Amino acid sequence: VWGDVTAADYIFRTTTFPIFLAPLDLADQLPIPNDESGEGFMKTLYEAKSPECNQLIYNAINESYATFAAPQFFYRLWDSSAVMYGLAPELFGETETVEMAVGTAWDYQGLLIRKSEAEMGMPSPDDFVNTCKNSPVAYREITIVKGLANGPQPVFDYAVVAACAKDSPGARRR
Repeated sequence: VWGDVTAADYIFRTTTFPIFLAPLDLADQLPIPNDESGEGFMKTLYEAKSPECNQLIYNAINESYATFAAPQFFYRLWDSSAVMYGLAPELFGETETVEMAVGTAWDYQGLLIRKSEAEMGMPSPDDFVNTCKNSPVAYREITIVKGLANGPQPVFDYAVVAACAKDSPGARRR
């Protein structure tokens, strides 16, 4: 949301389809590089390599990992976790549905503010909406994905099946 506040505000104001939020703390549970335990998406991908793998996809993932993710221990399946929730929500755990608005005023730009917090004055709706637009706050019902159903490995397995077109240990094809 922070990267394109105007687009997020537009979506909140003009659409009626359901919105699901896969926050960063969800994606932080999905390390791309191997973490301290030796687990991570890349380990699962390497274990799945075989002649049946789509070599173009496998090589593209490997090259991107080696180029920019490997040197950075913090890389996670950020955007991918949101896509995977849309494709396989059963891999994810509890959700919470709340009403939220996009902060458009300079001090709150890009923040998602819960209606319950705004009603308690933290912050006041008058403070977090850009008053130049003369638009009221646009609260939307948002479903927040709060965790993984059974840890990261089933998500890694699912991603490998999609990326490599081959079953990884414990994975199932859709």
